[in-house]
Amino acid sequence: MAKKDVSGDPKKQGLGSLARKVIQRATPVLRIGSSLYDAYTALPQEIKDKVRDSILPPPDQETVGPSSFPPIDYSGIQDMEQGNSISIYPKNQKKFAQEGVVQPGGGYLNPQTQENLTGKNASAGIISINREKGTGSLKIHPETTDVVGSPNKQGATVIRTNLFNKKAGWKWITSPEGYENATSLISVENKGRHYYTLKTLFPNGVNLANYPNSKTEPRLRPTVQKGFVNLGDVVGKVLIRGKEHPVYNTISAFAHGGFVDKPLYDRDRSYYGGRY
Repeated sequence: MAKKDVSGDPKKQGLGSLARKVIQRATPVLRIGSSLYDAYTALPQEIKDKVRDSILPPPDQETVGPSSFPPIDYSGIQDMEQGNSISIYPKNQKKFAQEGVVQPGGGYLNPQTQENLTGKNASAGIISINREKGTGSLKIHPETTDVVGSPNKQGATVIRTNLFNKKAGWKWITSPEGYENATSLISVENKGRHYYTLKTLFPNGVNLANYPNSKTEPRLRPTVQKGFVNLGDVVGKVLIRGKEHPVYNTISAFAHGGFVDKPLYDRDRSYYGGRY
């Protein structure tokens, strides 16, 4: 005679009465949720879109939290990609010292004019990893701005970025095509978490900040003092100190918005979600 399978019976597992009640009450809800999800995933894409649109607000009324925000203005980024940009040479304080120059924290130089742009607020910026060379570069829009980010927007927090050298301790688990030999990634720090990407966009401005009081490099960290982060698509994975981390094709650090998440709509995917 076959033995009855009691592996799912809380009484046979030695659980307390409270635990048994929680499991018994939660099980029907979990089953309903699972059934709804299975039913949704089985729908044709056009029906899924209608379901999504009936739940989420349209693009011009997208809401994150209690406030509505206008679409992100990528005109500065578009202008830069048409050639209206300045390539920046980030020179650390050690290299300045080797030339007998005191520059705490290092500085950002215009290699064409040798102008020191440290502390400037550029109206837009791009950090990217070159597919062929595998190294990173920083470009900014020549126009400046008085305010970077959203100092008065609830929920906005500081965003710091820097190049993360492979020698500092990361290696590919899976790499995007063409980046197998990359020697750097871009690290984006926000709310105590680090995100890794092949391109970072600053459509609403970036401060060329340095951190002279930091005990170690990097002290040059382009910064949005008050802003939000939007993640693009995962295109790879890296291992850092024994832990896996996703690598995104693009991350935008922008002034208005809401929370760290993937974009809800395709309206901006050509910039922060659809390419690298």
